[in-house]
Amino acid sequence: MITENFQTPFSSSFSDFPISKDGLLKSIFHGPCHRITQAVLGIVCTLACIVLAPSKSHAGASASHWAVVVNGDSISSRTVANHFCSLRGIPSNNIIVLTGIPETDKVSIEFFRNSILLPVLTQIEQRGLGRHLQGIAYSVDFPTAIDVAPEVNSIPDKSQYLTPVASINGLTYFFKYVVAGSPAYLGFEANGYASRPGSSLLRPLIADTEIMKDLVAKSQAMDWENAAKIFDQEIQKLPRDLRPPMQIIAAQLWMKNDNADEALARLEQAALGGWQYRSALVDDELFQSLQNDPRMKRILKLCKDITFDFTPFRGFDARTTYAPNSLATKQPNFGTTYLLSTMLGVSKDFGITRFEVIDGLKRSAQSDYRPIEGAFLFAKTGDVRTTTRLPYFDLAINRLKKKGFDAKVIEEALPTKRVQCAGLMIGTPTFQLTQSGAELMPGSIADNLTSLGGAMTDASQTKATEFIRHGAAISSGAVTEPYSIINKFPNPLIHDAYTDGLTSAEAFYSTVLCPYQLLIVGDPLCQPFTQPPRFQIVEAPEQIARNQSIGLRFSQDADAPPIDTITCTIDGAYINEVLFEPELQINTSSAPLGWHELRVIAKGKGPLQHRFEQSHWVYLFDESTNPSKKERVTWSCPDSIELQKTPELTITSTGFATTRDIEVWHEREKIGTIQTGESKLTLSMPQVGTGPIRLQLQQPGEDGRTIQSDIRTVHVNP
Repeated sequence: MITENFQTPFSSSFSDFPISKDGLLKSIFHGPCHRITQAVLGIVCTLACIVLAPSKSHAGASASHWAVVVNGDSISSRTVANHFCSLRGIPSNNIIVLTGIPETDKVSIEFFRNSILLPVLTQIEQRGLGRHLQGIAYSVDFPTAIDVAPEVNSIPDKSQYLTPVASINGLTYFFKYVVAGSPAYLGFEANGYASRPGSSLLRPLIADTEIMKDLVAKSQAMDWENAAKIFDQEIQKLPRDLRPPMQIIAAQLWMKNDNADEALARLEQAALGGWQYRSALVDDELFQSLQNDPRMKRILKLCKDITFDFTPFRGFDARTTYAPNSLATKQPNFGTTYLLSTMLGVSKDFGITRFEVIDGLKRSAQSDYRPIEGAFLFAKTGDVRTTTRLPYFDLAINRLKKKGFDAKVIEEALPTKRVQCAGLMIGTPTFQLTQSGAELMPGSIADNLTSLGGAMTDASQTKATEFIRHGAAISSGAVTEPYSIINKFPNPLIHDAYTDGLTSAEAFYSTVLCPYQLLIVGDPLCQPFTQPPRFQIVEAPEQIARNQSIGLRFSQDADAPPIDTITCTIDGAYINEVLFEPELQINTSSAPLGWHELRVIAKGKGPLQHRFEQSHWVYLFDESTNPSKKERVTWSCPDSIELQKTPELTITSTGFATTRDIEVWHEREKIGTIQTGESKLTLSMPQVGTGPIRLQLQQPGEDGRTIQSDIRTVHVNP
């Protein structure tokens, strides 16, 4: 495994611009950006005035936590998005349509930054999504590969393994670095969210290169006392939540200086600060002479006995700052934040058809909360494509078996005997699943380590999308030659993370330390092994005066995990997050009249913090103009339409003013106007795609206020 890295321990994490220069990114995800570029300054200045205060921690994911980005010039892109958003219940507010996307598979980093990423981030900010969004899913017909040669070439003495092509989702995950023009995403351990060997925690978090050189020189000279003193001084510069590993290192240095009292003091500080790995202290040779000391025994009792082979998996949080050693911190200047990202599919070049993409999304949506039957298989052959990940096979298999799953190594490229696969990890340049015995079960993760599994214009190797075609929920492949570097591919522990209950997207990013070249395709929300904190909305008004609060009452399912907090949104925009109580009051005084969707999202307790959400529609009326409370906006239209036969949709409505036009909206796009006295709307495939489309009526008032209907789903056939 290659672990060389061009970055210094903290890269440039301590040299962030203040919030006035970095308003956009701080307001969206409340974390630092290392430097700002001229391309962003206009947006930053425009949006700096609406900087949001940091919200409480979010982790895990449900429908409201994902944005879907659509290529508005592509019928396929619109169609796939229509199906995914309907299957998953993605709020209309979370659907972002871009135009002017080229048909090529590869674009420059400048185009991606300015024409895709920044417009998406701007929409996220303007729509009030920044406080709860966790990920961005791209529909089909977006460039999958990004030319990052300018940023790779800016690195002095760079490694030959830093090849200059990135994936669209990989760069979206590292959005902070990309917007800032920083090449930090290229590091072989750039993903601070990912689980990693526990020993990686015990690396110095020292930003000053001169101090680091001094520390190395003193260690080489065996001047342990002064080395320990340097460490003690550097510890004080860190936030408290990052100190425990450094205190362990300081204790090691003090032991090398034969000073047990100072070592025990640092160990006690680490234990009180949250050090969780008891075995690391028991097994360390430097601490053997302390094991019978009463103070050491007290310290060990303070520590949890979490295994030190790999750091624990955790629910993803787009607002948590992750330090370079993967610890989460509340101090944004000591690390960075990320944003989950995948592609829903690839339906051009050597990908699969849009119909196959949709079929895969349908299968995976039906797999949630239903543990997959089948075996987890890890292929072992003489090919370097399998031997690269071989060192972690046993660890992954043992963990899966402890949870009761069937997991094993197969000494062949693909299983030849008939077997149902809950998970599959192989390594071969080409394969044909139809000629194997593998049956990929709905919801499964299947992955192949090879050079060009995500290079969609190259015919020499089988693509990751082949797994989707044959039943998997999600897969991945490199968009260019990545070399056999395990950090660039999912670790075998991805199946351990998935069966712990993480979503499919979380499972990938939990196990890839260097994901910038990995194209991840499929359903990011699939979660067969999750135990969600289920609840019901048992009492809620159907209508209420706008100047009154909406009262909701909840009932949690008896066998569900406990709820920690609930987050509320209205029409997809964030309202607030509060500790869970059986009753809640929501103020909607600033909302327009008409129908609104309230979503209540429960977050479970524990490190994985699973999500579960419920929806309720309520009608807001103006008591001064509707004292009887009887007048409501209602409307109807056919459930389906065949565009070749009848492209016109007939709409009937009541409750709107008869003297003003009515606008028709598809998600967040206005697609037409029904003029006074008319009832017909003409639809076209380029305008809305096909499949289930969601429509809403809106009527602007003379006072500038808008009244809106509820949402109707119409199935559009070609």
